[in-house]
Amino acid sequence: MNVSKVNSGYLFFFLISISILTLFLPPFFLPIVGSTFTIYFGEIFLWLCLVIWLAAVTKKRNFTLNLIGKYCLCLIIIGILSLINTTNIGRYLIGLSTYIEVALIVLMFTDIIFNQKYQSKIIRYFKYSGCILSLFIIYKTLFENNGDFILGSKITLNIGASNYLASILLLPFFISLTAIFNNKFSLKNLLLLLVIGVAIIFTASRTALFIALVLTATYVILDIIINKNTRFTKKVINLVLILLGAGVIYYIGKDFLTQMIQSGRFDNLSEQSNLLSRFQIFKEYFDAFLNHPFVGNGFLNVNGLNEYYLAHNFILQILGDNGFISLLIYIGLLITIYRYLNNKYKATTNVDLKSFILGYKRGFSAVLIHGMFEPNFGTKLFMIYIFIGLGIIIASTTGQERKIINMERLPNQ
Repeated sequence: MNVSKVNSGYLFFFLISISILTLFLPPFFLPIVGSTFTIYFGEIFLWLCLVIWLAAVTKKRNFTLNLIGKYCLCLIIIGILSLINTTNIGRYLIGLSTYIEVALIVLMFTDIIFNQKYQSKIIRYFKYSGCILSLFIIYKTLFENNGDFILGSKITLNIGASNYLASILLLPFFISLTAIFNNKFSLKNLLLLLVIGVAIIFTASRTALFIALVLTATYVILDIIINKNTRFTKKVINLVLILLGAGVIYYIGKDFLTQMIQSGRFDNLSEQSNLLSRFQIFKEYFDAFLNHPFVGNGFLNVNGLNEYYLAHNFILQILGDNGFISLLIYIGLLITIYRYLNNKYKATTNVDLKSFILGYKRGFSAVLIHGMFEPNFGTKLFMIYIFIGLGIIIASTTGQERKIINMERLPNQ
């Protein structure tokens, strides 16, 4: 490449950073074969990074392929086979492009390395991105909806609505929460946790609220109360911080929560229409899977309730879209990700990175649980954000024995 080694590395890191920080800005919409293809603002910078990386790979004629990348490529292959049953080619192409982009993200981050300086910055930017999304939600709720919970018309941004936004926020929420438990006290981490926690309340997602409360209580017990490696004074400080944070979040969101309760959002859940319609979607997705059990119906091509719906359950989404074989690959991918996170957590000595890996694993578990009831896996913005976070971990823990592109220089061989 006819560029300076140092400058090209800085440019690469700059584009990744800008991509993360602008990912949740209002997107662009492009018609494609009767469907609408969404291009996210930060995605543009991400593609510039991918182009630079692909050019570097072409020049050196090799790249690193780990097991996570292999599973991602297998999902694309099965997805291509599902084309034979596709009824809406536009939606199919949108779904396929999501998995192609995710695979490229994994391959790119597997082939690069972040030194410690870049690690600290990129982890910080990733957490800031969750705060940026939260500020959009808070602004919308307080200044456009006057702080009110609007029954039947919950918060909607250009990038998505209510439960979808909450699912994304669960990841940075648990990353920030874990940082408070495991790092030295940082006012930034506390403020990030407060902002993201308030935003989750304002999404009005009952499932996200329940998951956040239960898992937070669980991690408080594990990290603070029964952790023998933590000094007593540290335990007291962490408990005070968590109680203070919970109090501030509740104080800001109490009127909104009160409106949710008064509107019956938590009454007779089994009889509420939106939950009953979800069971109907589950049934139609399972029936669609039975019609095409091996390669599925094609990405996003299951017609539920007389229109194309997401399954609100990532397992049924995979079964309906790409069939049983794809589900087996997906399970293999998830198991591989967890093993990778566990291994890298044990091997890492850097405190900030270690905390980020643990927080990411906890957030990943939270979104998996949330994905059993709400749409997340298989949707582009969610997948980009989740796998950029995983990519940061991969690039930050890359062993010296791998063939890599150092972030201070791109290859000239």
